Amino acid sequence: MNVSGPAVLSAWRAFVKDHAGAPSTDTVGLGLVVLHDELEAMPGTLKVRRGMGGSVKGHNGLKSVISSFRGAGMGKGDMEARFVRMGIGIGRPVGRSSKEVSDYVLGKVVVAEKEVIEGLVGKLVELLDEEGKRIAKTVR
Repeated sequence: MNVSGPAVLSAWRAFVKDHAGAPSTDTVGLGLVVLHDELEAMPGTLKVRRGMGGSVKGHNGLKSVISSFRGAGMGKGDMEARFVRMGIGIGRPVGRSSKEVSDYVLGKVVVAEKEVIEGLVGKLVELLDEEGKRIAKTVR
């Protein structure tokens, strides 16, 4: 996951190739939404950030994706407007050591936290729909 950028870039290129020339409507546009865990946010919190700028707060997977897109010359302009990061809050452990953080992120989700995250599905779908509509307008 920490070096997911090349795979995401490859998948994006294939997606664009498959959908090039598809008619655009009010709800359909070509954009990339990256869903990720948000260590610095309370469990159940959703954060939406548009574009590739700003801090990734040490999230190596996001660093890799953004680096791959920028390396391919897709880090600004039209792609910048179509790139969305949606973070799902997972909280953070009390300790700050890399081992404690790694164990926390890769550990099992407790039932109560899982229920909170599952409760976000409706809101997440709403946000995805809003971003899809915004992106569709951007790419016209």
